[in-house]
Amino acid sequence: LLDYMKKSFYKTASLLAAACRASAVLTGPSREVCDVMYSYGFYLGVAFQIADDILDFVGSDEEMGKPRGQDLREGLLTAPVILCITGNADLGIGPSPHANELRRLVNSRFSGGPADLERAVALVWEDGGVDKAYLLADKMANKALEALMLAAPLDSDARRSLAGLTRWAVRRTS
Repeated sequence: LLDYMKKSFYKTASLLAAACRASAVLTGPSREVCDVMYSYGFYLGVAFQIADDILDFVGSDEEMGKPRGQDLREGLLTAPVILCITGNADLGIGPSPHANELRRLVNSRFSGGPADLERAVALVWEDGGVDKAYLLADKMANKALEALMLAAPLDSDARRSLAGLTRWAVRRTS
């Protein structure tokens, strides 16, 4: 999971973290507020990427512009798959009942053809991989909101807007 989180940082979260820090710097607050906004962007970006990876399992082909399970087909292990195979102690979840079968299918690169990929996608669904990934995305979104509480006044349009953006990032449908 750590490697996945690092990839999510480099792919998405680093851009959002830098953009949030830069926006703060331009408005002139203290260095501490700028650092907190970086943290907000970091956690928002990771939550956004996890939600994006969830969409590979829940989004329709038309909505996503690619077939369901495309990331898995390309050999990209994302949060729903990783959490089924390994679980995560911080989230209080262990490996899924079909973890060994899923690991075998992934390691074989679906050598049995489309049926193997379909089985892997089905196992992720059966074993709650999507729900487990939402737990992780929600955890990252909550960390973003905690950072936001340190940076923006409680009753401000900016804080309400950023909090709404954070909730949308996790529960979006496309």
